[in-house]
Amino acid sequence: MTFSEETLRCFEIFLLVAAHLFSWPAMIHALLSKRDPRSALGWIAAAFFLPGVGALLYFSIGINRRDSRVAKLMRRHAAEADDETNLRRRTAGDLPYTVAVSNETLPARFHLAGIGRRVTGKGLTAGNKLTPLFNGEEAYPAMLSAIRAAREEVFFSTYIFNRGKTAEDFCRALLDAAGRGADVRVLVDGIGSLYSLNAPWRALKKQGIRVERFLPPRFPFQLSVNLRNHRKILVCDSESAFTGGMNISDNHLASLPLPKRIRDVHFHCRGSFVEQLREAFLRDWNFVT
Repeated sequence: MTFSEETLRCFEIFLLVAAHLFSWPAMIHALLSKRDPRSALGWIAAAFFLPGVGALLYFSIGINRRDSRVAKLMRRHAAEADDETNLRRRTAGDLPYTVAVSNETLPARFHLAGIGRRVTGKGLTAGNKLTPLFNGEEAYPAMLSAIRAAREEVFFSTYIFNRGKTAEDFCRALLDAAGRGADVRVLVDGIGSLYSLNAPWRALKKQGIRVERFLPPRFPFQLSVNLRNHRKILVCDSESAFTGGMNISDNHLASLPLPKRIRDVHFHCRGSFVEQLREAFLRDWNFVT
């Protein structure tokens, strides 16, 4: 079957018109929402001179998701959780589990405390112990030991969960914890979960572990490339927690030859900070479920 030149020409015109129509919502959104005129002009030009492609780029990475419907829902969930927790404490007459530290009493070099309070709504707390763990050789054995000792809860959130020896060790420990009757939950980012073929979290899910993904991409309705969950949190029995920069991957082993090796640091947390990390995990879990 062959098409005449006139038919092909009409089809090309149709595709061009459709691409331009797709670009108009992006241009209008950029015009109305961008505070910086230069940014608005740049995105409008991209959408106009790159029909279809420019609009797709804008909707993927050009929108500030901080004030999106998703972000507002997450903030509302967090506020409701805080209100419920405070109400239970007042009703029960319990003292808060944290001892707040006023930013005004801190030296000037602790200015990051004010930024942290504005971003998280949480101030500094006293009575914590943080132990730095360098690279996978120090971090992974400590995390696995905490999982193996857990009897009630294992809440685990990571951006990347790559297959390899490290992932096998974690999967085995998580499955054993679930076998002991612990509440095991795993949260993986929707984009980070695509970094590895035959991802280990899929095997966990097949064996009954509760596994969820944070905003997995669903074309064309959900392409939130810049709204990701990069948190790395492990909480075991509300007594011990880990957080920092390390994903679950053999790349974090210092013994790995360059250039594959990634040097990073994790922290073993004890004290009131553990409960805050537990709340952060449960808020994300509540949102995705």
